[in-house]
Amino acid sequence: MVRLGFLGCGFMGQGVHLRNFLATGKCQAVALAEARPRLAAAVAQRYGIAKVYASEMELALDPNVDAVVAITSEVLHRHFAPTLLRAGKHLFIEKPLSTSLASAQEIVRAGQQGNAMLMVAYMKRCDPNVERARKIISDALADGSLGALTFATAIDLGGDWIAGYHTDNITTDEKAPGADPVYAEWLPKDLREPLRVFNNVFCHDINILRFLLQANEWRVDSARYDGKTWSVLMTLGNIPVVLNAGGWAGPWYEQTVVHFQKGRVEITFPAPLDQQRASEVRVVRGSGQEEFFDGRAGYRGWPFYREAEHFLECVEQGKQPVSSGADSVIDLEIVEGVFRHLSA
Repeated sequence: MVRLGFLGCGFMGQGVHLRNFLATGKCQAVALAEARPRLAAAVAQRYGIAKVYASEMELALDPNVDAVVAITSEVLHRHFAPTLLRAGKHLFIEKPLSTSLASAQEIVRAGQQGNAMLMVAYMKRCDPNVERARKIISDALADGSLGALTFATAIDLGGDWIAGYHTDNITTDEKAPGADPVYAEWLPKDLREPLRVFNNVFCHDINILRFLLQANEWRVDSARYDGKTWSVLMTLGNIPVVLNAGGWAGPWYEQTVVHFQKGRVEITFPAPLDQQRASEVRVVRGSGQEEFFDGRAGYRGWPFYREAEHFLECVEQGKQPVSSGADSVIDLEIVEGVFRHLSA
């Protein structure tokens, strides 16, 4: 049984992560650190958490805490993650890892110094149909059944990401903790907020493209931003990739397609908090044959639940997670590569 400390208990902390970790039955919540004292006390009472702390330092010093689940804004990560990791606490942290490449690298180094495992919460990598699509792509590359891999496309307009998800979260009128983001020195001031938005939302799409293509080598070839939408042409491995990203007020719209000479593999994603829908995978072959995969095995197929299970398994078995800190740094490298083009 993994003894967990939780850091942060806001909307996602309570409504998604605390709920999912405890639902696995494979961990015990032994401590909660939260800067809002009334909120901390109320949440701890509801979930039977014995120890309540005001800061990450107390979690770091608690010998009864094996690992920490930290659900806070990415602007706060650089302030607490190195402390916890250097103290040897395995850490589950929300994506993106940080708002600058340099601070993300510092967090990863802290994990190496403390011999602690770091998992970044790219829950789509724990989606059963994403795993299925990755295997289909990998098998097709191995047996040549779809011909050569030619290019990949991704479109993410965002939209209603909550999709009717209901929580009974405890709330108070206390102000949530905050901090100023840190950015690369070369980034112009007028591109700082666009980078924060792009990094926070569309790092998912970059991460999944790399996961599906099994590519860590990258190059940003061109980038365009009109104040509302981004169009990015990049190369992952030796494969051309186009990412179109933006925002709109309708239902969630996000799709990734990997193209071969003789077919394609499509993944259509539901809104992140939509528990009623699963991602959909469609395999289209040049012969006209199609395969379609949909649905998940109830609540336990929800990617948020499965990533909690995966983190606990990694802690217990000493394994590296499917979305490690070191791997996640590559996403920030690419994000900064996009904005180097935009600032040129």
